Formats: sequence, C-alpha cells, structure tokens
Amino acid sequence: MLVNTREMYADSMAGGYAIGGFDATNHFLAECIINAAEAKNTPILLMVPGFAFGGPNDREFIRYLVQRCESAKIPIALHLDHAATYELCVYAISKGFTSVMIDGSSLPFQDNVELTKGVVKCAHACSVSVEAEIGHVGGDEGKLDGTTASENYYTQTPEALNFIEQTNTDSLAVAFGTVHGIYKGPPKLDFERLDDLRKNIRIPLVMHGGSGLSDYDFKKVIAHGINKINIFSEISLSSSRLLYKNLKKVDGNIHIQEALSETSDDIVLIIKKYIDLFHNL
Repeated sequence: MLVNTREMYADSMAGGYAIGGFDATNHFLAECIINAAEAKNTPILLMVPGFAFGGPNDREFIRYLVQRCESAKIPIALHLDHAATYELCVYAISKGFTSVMIDGSSLPFQDNVELTKGVVKCAHACSVSVEAEIGHVGGDEGKLDGTTASENYYTQTPEALNFIEQTNTDSLAVAFGTVHGIYKGPPKLDFERLDDLRKNIRIPLVMHGGSGLSDYDFKKVIAHGINKINIFSEISLSSSRLLYKNLKKVDGNIHIQEALSETSDDIVLIIKKYIDLFHNL
C-alpha cells in the first residue's frame, strides 16, 4: 500500500530500529526493492533521486511506481530523493509521491529555511511527508567519485533546532561523517555529535551515504539514534557487476530475461540483508 512516512517513522522511533530507504532509477531496481520488502514483510521508502527526473520516459516510470506501490503487500512511501527545487517537489507530489526530500543544504542557512518552508506548506496540504537537510553530506548523489567528509559541514545542533522550528520539516538528514558514493577510506563517524543531535531533536533523523559502511557501523548508528538509512550506490553497482558476471560465465549465451532474473535474485538477497540489519534481526 502507498503511504506517507508518519506511521513507519513513529514505529521505528518507538522500536529502536531504522527504516530502509532504497533508490531506484529503473523498473528492474524498483521490482528488486519491493520484492525484498514484501519477502521481509517490512515497510520501506522506495526512493527516486532527483537527477532521474526529466527524461523522456519519466512519466511512464512514475505511473508504474505509484501503481506498484499501491498494490504492494506492505506499506511503502514513494519518496523523491534530493530534489534541489520547489518545482520538482510540487511535480512529484502532483504525480502521487507521498514523501519528498528538499535538499537546500548547499544554500545559505536562511535560503535553505525559506525553500524548505515552501515545500513543507505545499506537501502538508497534500498529506505528504517532507525530509530536509542541514549541514551537508559529502559527495554527489548518483556519482561514484570517492570523497571524504569535511567536519566544516557537519550538522550543528543549535542550527538544526532553529531550522526545524522555522520549517516544520517531518524528518532531518544530518551530516556526521558519511558521504555519498564510494568511500576513499574507512569512514570516521562522529558519534558524539550524533548523540547530541538525538538528545535534542525530537523528529526522525536520516543518514545518507550508507553504501560501504560495515555491519558494525550500521548497528551503531541505529543505536545512537538514526531512524532512516539511505542505500543507493551499493545496489546500483552490485546490479551492474552481477549482471556482468552472469553474462560472462556463459560467454553471453543466455537470454537477457534469464540473466536479469538471476541478477534480480542476487539483488533481492542484498536488500533483504540490509533490511535485517536495519531492524536488528
């Protein structure tokens, strides 16, 4: 069923686990994500990154996503990830998305506030949830270039509280050492900062840049108060590598549907592993 994030976040905060947010840029990944969530009987956010919009087939893809989420056996929030503009958020809401992230984290503080306030006003009028970001998670969404996190852009608790009070956002993405894409070296996560954020902030906290963290890191960030974890690079890269492997082992002598089916089974297992980790199973 298609839902917003309100109830699943309330359950995760009460239960001490994290909701998985998984990005899909095509039908194949979307089916893998939904099939894994249905197999685990677990609510998720099915996310579409902002950079995936604007192509010739995006309307057909969005229509499929809405219908597929509506018919799913478990609650799914259809989430716009990393939208840079008010207009893109409004477009997604008009097409049936039930959650949007407006990312003004690269803007001056008050500009981020005003942008987010506008999205929240529109979204809440349609019972759509809003995620925003204060501080700045390193790397570029959808890019593989490695980077390191800069403490200069980590989330500051007083600034976050001010931001939440002014915008009324439903959840907040925070920066404490993770990055988008591929890590150049072992991530150095600032758990003292995360503890301070969790102690003072009452809304759900979101961690971007989950791909590449260890199982230990995942369990620790959840124990320290993260309520949603985003995964994209790991699933996207694994899909390409596994498809290549399945084609190579038979020198390409395989129908594409069979190769995709084998790859799908492998990707579903990866997503199920993440769901188990996030739910402390």
